Amino acid sequence: MAIGERLLLCVGAGQATLGRWRGKRLVGCETFASDEDGLRRFGTALAANRRLTIQALVDAVEEDYRTELLPHASGRERAALVQRRLRQLYRNSPYNAAVLQGRQGEQRRDDRYLFAALTNADLFAPWAEAIEEAKIAFVGLYLLPLVMTSLAERLGIDRAPTLVITATASGLRQTFIEDGQLRVSRLTPLARTVGRSEAGHGDAGMLVEEVGNTRLYLEALKLRGRDDPLSVTLVDIDDSLMHAATALEQQGNNIHCVRVGAATLLQKLPLSAQMLAQTPDALALTLLGLRSPTVNLAPAPSMRRFRVLSIQRSLHAATGAIGLVGIAFALAVALAGAVHGRHPPVPGGACTVRDAATDGRRRPHDRGPDANTRACVLGGLGRTRCALRDRPAPPHLAPGRADGRHGCPARGRVAASPRPGHRHARREHRHRCRDHRLLRRPACRHREH
Repeated sequence: MAIGERLLLCVGAGQATLGRWRGKRLVGCETFASDEDGLRRFGTALAANRRLTIQALVDAVEEDYRTELLPHASGRERAALVQRRLRQLYRNSPYNAAVLQGRQGEQRRDDRYLFAALTNADLFAPWAEAIEEAKIAFVGLYLLPLVMTSLAERLGIDRAPTLVITATASGLRQTFIEDGQLRVSRLTPLARTVGRSEAGHGDAGMLVEEVGNTRLYLEALKLRGRDDPLSVTLVDIDDSLMHAATALEQQGNNIHCVRVGAATLLQKLPLSAQMLAQTPDALALTLLGLRSPTVNLAPAPSMRRFRVLSIQRSLHAATGAIGLVGIAFALAVALAGAVHGRHPPVPGGACTVRDAATDGRRRPHDRGPDANTRACVLGGLGRTRCALRDRPAPPHLAPGRADGRHGCPARGRVAASPRPGHRHARREHRHRCRDHRLLRRPACRHREH
């Protein structure tokens, strides 16, 4: 299993298309009919890929989109408000969701939400049961128009109000996009004949009629005015709608049509011509693989395996990160030990105070002397103290003199001084007492009077 490999499913009214996403592109597709044989084959295909995750698209007429304003709120209050409104709108369908699309620019600046739902839950129920029986992690369920915003972004038409028309396996899909966000979408079953030229003329007449109906629907929703221009982007995956694009331009009524052929799609998307010719759902599956929509209609119980899998992957990633940190720390310790063994410390007897001072000047950033420097300094002080102890005492500090207590002459000298409290006398007394302590004699206990 490659990194990022997963299964993509597109469910329609009469069939379902299962694709495999690997390496940032669609590598294979298989079609299953909505009957017992098709569901059995679908379950077999899922059983062979139990280690992968699966995402699903639904392309059906039984869908609903509503744009409503709710009072501005945040946190738990916002979640409770949205959930209460979803229960009021879609009581009979568990597949519903809402997404915040911004705030109203006037008056109270209320929040603008898009509510979406699959009104016929029985359409996806057999496929959901097969996914549950195969014990595959179910990531989410999305409506097909929600991925068309990604197509409009790649084509560079996501800002201006645009009606994007695509041909899918279920029919003719019309999606109105404004400011990069989905407003409304309609699906019309499209009957195709065998001959390409005949089908092109038949599709042109039906397409012009359906675009007119969609324009009236936009006017009823107050998304477009009667005299406002309407931009139409016709996505022609098999180059069979050239007559339809010409017919829309000739109709007038402030409609500007731009046709996007198969060559442009292959240039803008990681999609092969063979895959696109095999099934029209390859376009929607590719868009789903590139970026998942934010509006997920799947209920929480159906995604429990995916949540467990996500937690396991997070724990594995954290364990790997901790292991890498431990290995890096062990390598650093080993390297430091190797460097220390290559340059052993110098013994204290072979170092002088001058060398320690020079070493300190070479490293001014150190906060204090290292172990070698301290050993050298302490060794020097020890030798100096021994030399002072072995040196003979001066005549005026000879032990046993009568003019000082315990052999200390300081008391007699200070007493004989003409000015006992003078600072020079005290300094001389302090210096002589220090020399006396170096000879390991009892401390001078003389007190000045």
